[in-house]
This record gives sequence, C-alpha cells and structure tokens, in this order.
Amino acid sequence: MSTPQCKLVINVDDKLQDINVKEITRIDPLMINETLCENPANIAYFGALHSRIKSAAEKQEWYVKKCKAQVGLVYRKDNPKMSNNYIEDLVGADEKVLEQYEKLYSLRESENILYSLVWAIIAQKEELIALSANMRSEMRLAT
Repeated sequence: MSTPQCKLVINVDDKLQDINVKEITRIDPLMINETLCENPANIAYFGALHSRIKSAAEKQEWYVKKCKAQVGLVYRKDNPKMSNNYIEDLVGADEKVLEQYEKLYSLRESENILYSLVWAIIAQKEELIALSANMRSEMRLAT
C-alpha cells in the first residue's frame, strides 16, 4: 500500500504555494484542544483559498472562450471558404488556445484539491469534537 502524498503544491495567483496536508489534518492526542481551536481558522483559510481558485478558474473559462473566438475569427478572415468543422479543428489545435486550456486545467485541479482538503478539515473537526467528549467523560469517570 502506498503512502499518500503529504505535500501539495498549488498555483495561487501565479505563485506556487506548498501545503503540508499531513500537518494540517494530523490529530495530536496531546494537543486536541489546541487543534480544535485552530480548526475553524483552517476551514476559513482554505475555504477562502478554494473560493479564490474557483473564481480564477471561472475567469479562465472566459479567457478560453475569448481566445477561441479570436483565433476562429483570424482563421475565418484568412480563408472564408473553410468549413466550420475545419475551423473548429484548427482552433482546438491552436497553441494559444491549448495554453489557455492548460491554465484552466491547472486551476480546476487546484480547486478540486482544495475542496477535498476543506472537507478533510471539516471531518477532522467532527473527530476532534468526539475525542474531546470522550476525554471529558474519561476524566469524570477517573474522579
């Protein structure tokens, strides 16, 4: 069985950001209360980061459409007798369009990773609450 990747590198505003998933989602049994206090901040931070990436991906979708339209106009202008299907094929293979699609793919990938991370942190919160309740009940029984 392979060990899951612990470090993620995502592109945020054209800056690479390292995220240590193991450190963020790890529950240290000696620091349950501290981790429980930090958890809402992690949810807020990574939720906001997810929203920024999602907005950037939606904006990139608009860039892709714009780029495809511009390239298509150039091909139509250069040879008006080309069929629409042939022009669509040329547009789809154009380097400018492919570059925009690669950026969109990268943003969508980062968006999905952050979405999963936010839900992992939310699950961590539920686990921390259950562990805290167990610790309190054990303390009551010990006294």
